[in-house]
Amino acid sequence: MQLENTIIHFKHIFEDFFKGPTDSDVVKRREDVNKDAGIDIVLNTDAGQPITIMHTSETELISWYELSDDEKKDFDYYCENGDDAGMFFRYSGDIYDMSDFTRLEEGGVLAVAGWQGRSGQGWWSAILVAVNDSGDGVKVAKASW
Repeated sequence: MQLENTIIHFKHIFEDFFKGPTDSDVVKRREDVNKDAGIDIVLNTDAGQPITIMHTSETELISWYELSDDEKKDFDYYCENGDDAGMFFRYSGDIYDMSDFTRLEEGGVLAVAGWQGRSGQGWWSAILVAVNDSGDGVKVAKASW
């Protein structure tokens, strides 16, 4: 029962946090961030929970066919002859599959800040993405809260 209550509690927190308020005035960028530590921006939310966005970079999207043979082993759910081979990007020494990212709800704190999707990296962090206008690259960052 205790575990079930804890899970329900966290689910409620995350639903509220990622849906967030719909008013873009709630997203405030703090200016007192430590750029030397790799912190790009800190978003203050209405709930008082800051979101730290770090190590933002731009990278190109690549197809499954552009991965090395070793990299392809990690994504063996794609077949070499299939037309449905995914899109990937390299970030911080890792390869990410775009299909692993969940689209952010419109009006949520991160979406208002310009992000389009996220992939959880644990309870308190995620990789964020935003596809560029031409569709051939992504802006990527690490977020923690």
